[in-house]
Amino acid sequence: MANVKEDRKDGRNNRKEVRANGTGAKPGPIEWIVGGISAVIVLSVILFLLYQAISKEEVTPNLTINIEQIQATGGMYHVEFRITNNGDATAAGVLVQGRLRDGGQVVEEREVTFDFVPGGSEARAALIFMNDPADHDLEIVPSGYREP
Repeated sequence: MANVKEDRKDGRNNRKEVRANGTGAKPGPIEWIVGGISAVIVLSVILFLLYQAISKEEVTPNLTINIEQIQATGGMYHVEFRITNNGDATAAGVLVQGRLRDGGQVVEEREVTFDFVPGGSEARAALIFMNDPADHDLEIVPSGYREP
């Protein structure tokens, strides 16, 4: 809170605010330099964000699946995989489907949904099959996503 002192000796209520250090001094050169640098940084960030918003190309996610391992546990087969988004855009609600095929016939089908797979990132999951994937053709594909 600023100190207040009487400006006149005749008793009138003409008051003058002064700085906390007791003087009415103006900002010094260091304060002007720091303030100027801060203003330049803030303005640069604002301009960068505006540039990114205006010039950003419309991009789509680029989703790929890599099977990590297949593990038999308690009569079930856990197929662990990694989904990678090599694109710049985030994919939300990513649906991944896994199928075991015997020739052209689907023997078993499973699916898992990822909440988000951001651009340039990866996530891991597993599909659990009752039949041994080694005895069938295993197919795991991303089958859909939505924009966040």
